[in-house]
Amino acid sequence: MAVAYAKLYELILKKIKDEKTELLKLKRGRL
Repeated sequence: MAVAYAKLYELILKKIKDEKTELLKLKRGRL
């Protein structure tokens, strides 16, 4: 059970990181 939670947590963190990099790309594109 704990392993499943750890994997889910990793996926969520990766998703957040990916979204942040996408936002940074958009901001750079506008400037």
